Amino acid sequence: MKEFTVGKKDDGLRVDRFLMNRMPEHSKMFLLKAIKTKKIRVNGKHPKKDDRVHSGDKVVSYILNEGRKKERTCHFSVVYEDKHVIIVNKEAGILSEDLTGKTDSTLENEVNDRLKERGERARLCHRIDYNTSGLVVLAKNRHSLDVLNRMFKERRVKKTYVCIVSGCPEKKEGRLEHYLTKNARESLVHVSERPSAAAKTASMEYRVLASNGKLSLVECRLETGRTHQIRCQMAFTGHPLLGDNKYGKKNLNKEYHENRQLLCSCRIAFPDVIHDPELSCLQGKTFQIKDIAFVNRYFPGCL
Repeated sequence: MKEFTVGKKDDGLRVDRFLMNRMPEHSKMFLLKAIKTKKIRVNGKHPKKDDRVHSGDKVVSYILNEGRKKERTCHFSVVYEDKHVIIVNKEAGILSEDLTGKTDSTLENEVNDRLKERGERARLCHRIDYNTSGLVVLAKNRHSLDVLNRMFKERRVKKTYVCIVSGCPEKKEGRLEHYLTKNARESLVHVSERPSAAAKTASMEYRVLASNGKLSLVECRLETGRTHQIRCQMAFTGHPLLGDNKYGKKNLNKEYHENRQLLCSCRIAFPDVIHDPELSCLQGKTFQIKDIAFVNRYFPGCL
């Protein structure tokens, strides 16, 4: 049994967030399960995951040591870090996070494994797909998370991707705008040129960087950040991503022995003006990855 008293700095935190701060040896999913299975009490009562703690509350944990996280393989490298934010280059083949509780092998957990020795934690400000590689931003405190979340929501942070697509778009650069409808049960997004009640607008600019006729290297600058946006929009135009078995051409993927979409979040640019003093170090900065394995494989020297 462990008992904690909530201090002023933790006043208003959700129960799971408070526990993550006080018990970093356990994953978020494990702690959520502990709340659900009534191994946590707040002032003698069993809380729900969305309940918040307040200064002076007594939080008691009846978690045993079997939930301790094992050492994980590292699937990221650090691109930038200060005391408020960490920006990493995620490998393809790992989830950014998992809210289902099926696994705790995620980018967020791996980053926190690295940070816990310094008594720090970080939260995702945005996500990229399991099989997509590239830059991901995480905030190390609640204030920075709120500010960065707002910046991403207001589209003040510019995100650029590169991908390999089938064929070569007729127009070497342009703007795509479609309406996307997400089918969560099938984990699939449907694309239309006409709006509907359930659809969300998706827009991006693209530019062909290189082509050999059969394949092209394309840069995509997102204006919106919808689920599977680049993958389904490029497929809708007739140029699906190489390696994408959900929206792409399976025969072509098999020919090139690619079973993951060749897509990388290669550049993140922060606005020229950031009024918040904690994040002023990011003002006007651009972070970029140029050494991308699939680009080097198909179009060396084109980035």
